[in-house]
Amino acid sequence: QARHDWILSVDADEVLSEELEENLRKLQLQPGHAYSLDRLTNYCGRWIRHSGWYPDWKVRLFDRRTTEWTGDYVHETLRFDRPPVIERLAGRLYHYSYRTSGEHW
Repeated sequence: QARHDWILSVDADEVLSEELEENLRKLQLQPGHAYSLDRLTNYCGRWIRHSGWYPDWKVRLFDRRTTEWTGDYVHETLRFDRPPVIERLAGRLYHYSYRTSGEHW
């Protein structure tokens, strides 16, 4: 159970860039807002910047008092009490999906 109202949701295979970390530290959280992070996926040792994989903006910072996860495990979505103002934060959320094709298949 979280102790604070604002949740930064980062998966085990994701890492914040230094720029994103710094911007999160400086951020003044606003009621009624949620924050989107620019996810860049690494697949089999290569950064994927095409085929709809990038840019890949994901809302990952939100107020849990007005937001909940819904849906199946791994493919969850966020549901908000009221549509928030979505702000995009500078920096990247690095997603390390599969190291080898053998891991994937």
